[in-house]
Formats: sequence, C-alpha cells, structure tokens
Amino acid sequence: MGATGWATSRPLRDARFDRVRRSIPTGAVQWRDIIGPPAFGDRERQRLASTLYGLSATVAVGCVVWVIVTWINDWGAARLAVASSMALVSVGCMVAARRGAARVGSVLIVGFGCVAVTLHLVLGGPELAPTLGGFYVLVVAAGVLAGGPAAVLAAVFGCAVLVGFAAWDGVNMLPSPGSGQTEWDVARANSVALVTLGLLLGYAARRIDAAFRVADRSLAELEESNRALSETRDQMLRAQKMETVGAISGAIAHDFNNYLTVIDGYAALIADEVVPPEEHPELAQEILRAAERSARLTRQLLAFGRQQVFDPKPADLDALVADAGSMLRKILGEHRELDVELGGEAATVRVDASQIEQVLINLVLNARDAMAPGGTVTIRTACVDLDEAARSHYEGLAVGPHVELVVSDTGCGMDAETLSRALEPFFSTKGLARGTGLGLSSVKSIMERSGGAIRIYSEPGVGTTIRCLFPRIDEAPVPLRAPQRERVRLEGLRVLLVEDDDMVRGLVTRLLTAAGAKVRALADPVRAAEQAEDIGAEADVMVCDVIMPGLGGAELAERLHERAPELPVLFMSGYLEGSMIEQGILRADVELLQKPFTEAQLLSRVQALAPDARAT
Repeated sequence: MGATGWATSRPLRDARFDRVRRSIPTGAVQWRDIIGPPAFGDRERQRLASTLYGLSATVAVGCVVWVIVTWINDWGAARLAVASSMALVSVGCMVAARRGAARVGSVLIVGFGCVAVTLHLVLGGPELAPTLGGFYVLVVAAGVLAGGPAAVLAAVFGCAVLVGFAAWDGVNMLPSPGSGQTEWDVARANSVALVTLGLLLGYAARRIDAAFRVADRSLAELEESNRALSETRDQMLRAQKMETVGAISGAIAHDFNNYLTVIDGYAALIADEVVPPEEHPELAQEILRAAERSARLTRQLLAFGRQQVFDPKPADLDALVADAGSMLRKILGEHRELDVELGGEAATVRVDASQIEQVLINLVLNARDAMAPGGTVTIRTACVDLDEAARSHYEGLAVGPHVELVVSDTGCGMDAETLSRALEPFFSTKGLARGTGLGLSSVKSIMERSGGAIRIYSEPGVGTTIRCLFPRIDEAPVPLRAPQRERVRLEGLRVLLVEDDDMVRGLVTRLLTAAGAKVRALADPVRAAEQAEDIGAEADVMVCDVIMPGLGGAELAERLHERAPELPVLFMSGYLEGSMIEQGILRADVELLQKPFTEAQLLSRVQALAPDARAT
C-alpha cells in the first residue's frame, strides 16, 4: 500500500478503535451495575440491552450450577475452570448491558460460549455428550442478539466443529456405548439440525426486525401526536386565559377607578389640611386599604394573562371562594345575584390558588351568559365522603374524603346532545362573537392537574349545576396573606438603593430611613457600576430595580460582586418573577420583592438579608 493509502486508512482505523474502546465498560463495578435491568431512552438500544441482560443472567445461573456439579463430581480442574470462566463472562455481559455496551457484550458472550462448548467437548467423555446441546443454545443466542446472519454463522461454526471432531478419534460424541451410531452419524445429524435452526432463526429475525421497525414508526408517530396534543392544550389554555382577561377587564377597570378615587381623595384631604391632624391616621389607613386592593387586582390580572407554571399548595377552598367573591359579583353585573354558601368545615385541598380563581371565573362567566337579567348564581362548598357508588361518576377519583365546589345557575340549561359535548375544546353554543368554547374544557384540564374531577348536571329551562371534587388533605392551609408583624428596625444598616423611578426611589428611601437605615440612593445604575469599588465597601445591603435603562439590576449586581462578593442583593420589580426567570433576566435563586409591596414587606426582606449585628 502506498503512502497516500496508508495515510487515509489509518485515521479510519483509529476512529473505529476509539468507538470500540469507548463502548467497553470502565470504572469500578458495583452491585447496582449488575442487579436490575438496564434502562435507556433509545428503544433499539433498550431492546438489545434488555435481551443481553436476560440471556446473560440465565447463562450465569446455569454456569454456577455447572460449577457446583463439576465440583461435586470431581470432573477435573480444567472443566471447572471453563465453567467458572463462562460464569464470570456472563456476569461481565450483564454489566456491559447496564453500562450501554450491549454490542460488545453480545459478541463476547457468543464468542466465549463457542470456545467454552468446544473445550468442554474436548475435555469431556461419554457422560458429556449432551454438551452438544450447547451449540443449539449458541445458535439461538446469536440469532436473538445479533440477528439472522449471526445465527447462520453460529450454525456453520457448530457444523465445522462437529465435522472436525468426527474426524478426530480423540473426542467421543456418542450418546451412549453400543448405540450403533458413529461420530459421523452424530456430526451429520446435528449439522443438519443446526443449519436448519440457523436458517429458521434468520427468517424469523428478519420478520421480527421488520415488525419492530413498524412498531417504532408507530410509536414515533404516537409520541409526535402526543407532543402536538400537549402544545394544542397549552395554546388552548393560553387563549382561554386571554379570553378571561378580556371578560374581566371591565370589572377590573371599574374597581381600579374606585380605588384610585379613594386614594386621590383622601390624599388631597391630608395634603390640603382640610381635616384636622388627628384624623390623618384614619385617612392614611383608608389609602393603604385601597392600595392593597389595587395590588391584588394587578396580581390577578398578571397571573391570568401569562403562561403560568402550575404551583399547587395546601389551600382552604372556602377562603379562595370568599376571596374571589367581590370580583365574581362584578363579573355578573348589577342585574344578576351571587349567593355564596360556604361549608364552614376544614376544606383543605392541594391546588394552585390562581388557577382555582380561573375555574371560578370561567364557571361564573358561563352562568352569566346562560341567564337572563334577574338570574341567580349559587356557589356552594362542602366536605363530602365519596363512596364506591358515587365514585363511578367521577373519573380518576378514589373513595374517601373530598371537598366539593358546586356552581349552579338558573339559566336556560342544556339538552342531552349539548351536555355530551360541553367539555370538548372549542365547542360553544354562543357563536364566534361571544366566546371560543374553551371555558369548560380549561376547567376540566385544571381539575385534572389538581387531582380532581368535574361533573355537569343540566336541564333545559331549569338551569345547570357543575360539581367539582377535590381530594381533601390533612395539612394546614397556606394563608392567602402574610400575617402582620411587629415593626422592623434597621438601626445603622447601610443600604445602597438603585432605582430609576423617582417616586419609587423617594418612597423606599423614606421607608428605610424611618426604620433607622443609612441610605445612599442612586438613579443611574451605570454610575453605580463605575463606583463599584467604593460602594462595595460602604454598603451592607443593596436594593435595586431589575429593569433599568443602561444597565439591568442583575448585571449591576454581578459587577458589584466582583469587588464585594458577599454583598446581599434584594431585587425589586413590577414584573412577575416566573416570567423574568423564563426569559433569562433573573436566576431562580435570587431574592426578589414583587411590586407593589408594603412597608412591612420591604423592611422584613431587607432585615433577612442584613448582617445580624446591623438589624434588629
């Protein structure tokens, strides 16, 4: 071979050698590498690994028995060594199957099996003639592990060995003395049988392989269909959330205008000194109450409008219903009544509170559209014990304690045909101008994700009743609002405040200063980054906005941490935390204070980050 040919072929050989070397298991072998079937994501790899593991385990058990019988009958050290080696090779192939080297293990167990059976025939006497059956096992193993061609090759190898031993007087392959057969008769009969078995296995392997390819294609198509279905469901839920936001926007705007009127009016009374100073605290409390309600509306609107991560927590269903009552009445309007009947018992369930609010809003919207002015919607909760007879009506629920949420209306009701399709996505009797037909289907989806179930009762001209059942849990519910704490003091704490909004920066500065902190307030994050060396030595805590012109809060924190790696940072933002994490603006492990926030929330979060000696 010329120089050019050698230079071309050597890298190819090296690449093949590296692939083989990487496929051989390395590292210390532990019990977890032997016990338990292999598990891989690729179906073909999983199939080969599982087959090799099962075959190797069977051979290993057989070889252990072989070793014990050889030891008891004192058949010689040579045969004991062959049996022991085959047992060890089988265990090694089990490890190879679990470590992803199934092809190497398949070649090893078949190749060493051929050698072991051949040696055993050489070493054996008349009592070992049944060892011929080992060739049949090898043909089957080769066909199962490597396909039809390998089975034919194993059969040809067996035929060659048998013919060679028939021509050699040193090996006795007769089944019993005086049988009237010769070694050539045994070789001929077994050769025909081995070739026939190899050809049959080759044909069967091709058919099985074709069936597996068809099955793999079908599974791939099914997985693609499931992905498309999941994407469609997510799009459906997002569309329903936007539809819900549109439906409640009028009610929210109404409430916002009311709250802004209260805030503006009371603030003007205080600023203009129209009322005596002793009444100022009372007016300030009214302003705080209106601001807190406005903040709740903002959180609800943001939660409905974004693609929300499902976050179930223990919650009191009665408290969730009562908390949503004001908004639900605004949705119904002035000419329809809302009657709320709470069970009053411990109604703790594991749900995502914002999604249960969406369930309530969707059901009330459907009820409103089905009723003429003057109708009534009734929301009722109760703790119930689901028995076997009732469980048959709720798919996926188990017998036991549950919490029931019932929404009834006095609307037009549904006939049997409409009722049978009510939970289907995009099915609607309202027409395109009034809805997308996603309300009840999204309610069903949320119920299923919460571990619950939904059932609808309806009668034309009477109304509709929708029952939602949740499994009841024995855990303390997470409160909807944090309890009031004692006033926090931050005496002597040095705080660096970076906020581009003048009003927010002024407010936070006043709140921190009133608590005893020494505040250095900056409006420009770029300037703060330029003074990083001085700032890092002069601050105990940094409080900064996330979205700022010129330099974001996360980037500013990184620059300051280069000079002061131990400086705690509290971020503030009016955007939802989950949205900023998904967009890569913030990491999931940072401290974030959601706007709008109260004085107590700000001070408690700063205190939690401050050195112990600085805050009390």
